[in-house]
Amino acid sequence: MYKEIIDFSSTYKRFHTPGHSGRDIDGMIYASAKYDITELSFSDNLQSPSGIIKDVEERLKSAYSSHRSLIVTSGASVAIQIALLIAKEMKGELYVFGKAHKSCYAFASLIGLGIYKISSAEEAVSAAERGEYIFVTTPDYFGRVVDIDRILEKRRNGAAVIVDEAHGSHFAFSRLFPVSNASRADITIDSLHKTLPVMTGGACLNVNGEYLSSLAEYFRAKIHTTSPSYLTMESIDHAVSVMSKDGERLYAETFVKVKGFKEKLATKYSFLDNADFSRVVIETPNAKRVAKYLEDKGTFIELSTDKEMTLIVTPYNAEFLDAVADELLGYREKYAADEEVAEDEEGDGLNFSLSSAKRAVGRVKFVKIEDSVGKVSASDVAVYPPGTPMIRSGDIISKEAASAVLTNRERIVGLVGENIAVRELCEEN
Repeated sequence: MYKEIIDFSSTYKRFHTPGHSGRDIDGMIYASAKYDITELSFSDNLQSPSGIIKDVEERLKSAYSSHRSLIVTSGASVAIQIALLIAKEMKGELYVFGKAHKSCYAFASLIGLGIYKISSAEEAVSAAERGEYIFVTTPDYFGRVVDIDRILEKRRNGAAVIVDEAHGSHFAFSRLFPVSNASRADITIDSLHKTLPVMTGGACLNVNGEYLSSLAEYFRAKIHTTSPSYLTMESIDHAVSVMSKDGERLYAETFVKVKGFKEKLATKYSFLDNADFSRVVIETPNAKRVAKYLEDKGTFIELSTDKEMTLIVTPYNAEFLDAVADELLGYREKYAADEEVAEDEEGDGLNFSLSSAKRAVGRVKFVKIEDSVGKVSASDVAVYPPGTPMIRSGDIISKEAASAVLTNRERIVGLVGENIAVRELCEEN
């Protein structure tokens, strides 16, 4: 695909979508317009791939050692939706182990898929033995992995394991990382753009088994946009080719740079112990203040909370780690006195559980957060990143939860403006 579209890029008489007609209108963001095309005689169709898109999916399949790999250009959330539609078709309910992304809960509520939370690996194993569909998030946002070997081993009576591996799409390309679940789980979601050199929205659904693969293709055709981004698909093709050939070398070089970064900062900062060396989580008081200092120096990181800073390191930014280490040391030198007397901040206040309503009544209403206490949420509200819901659809909103939303407003997703969607709590609750 990558080569075919580069060859086509010199064609300038274009009378098809998109409306920029392949012209570099501004000399800036439209410089890539000549590669942004649609379904033409040679460019295949994601709804029913048989040509160059199918070739890319075959390369993905080889890279991830899956039975079938399906491209998604609308983000891993759509891949999760496809997986949930399969669960609804096959079982009608889903057992969720760990901190799932808000898109899992939101879509489950839309399609009427029953969700049951699992709090331990033992419960997940029991569910697998009973023949349930199980949804596991691994790695999590901070690079920590869940060992799902026993869950996979104990599958019985049509059980299936769906793995949200959104933040581990790079695992398949180096032995320095944990083993990718794409070849082992029944369905694995990989968000390619999060850690690989892929344009935003690029993801894939890795499926094992003939029937599940057919279901995945069937549901993708139902819900995926008929206008997929060719720029995204081209970048997927290029990234998979590069990483399949040079991933081991590129990540070995990145590993050395990350190791040096941590050693340089070892006396001033601490790091979260995780399984993914490229997900660097710095633990420090006043982390938001440190992150703002970095931004003033021209360094932007993935996430800062009260106590943590998360950096996603790739072969394409690792060269800057030494400079970032100097900036972090400069912060400590400048603000050492403040750090010694600074009190630890309270955190995000997200560690609480909510009661689920038995029944809610009335149409969806939109109310201010402070007026939502005691009502039933019709929204899945999360702090993003990472995107794990703090309030799910069907939860009775507590004063504590409402306060946490207001405290973290700048990172909250799932609201409508400054309002939250609710229904009234039924009296019988």
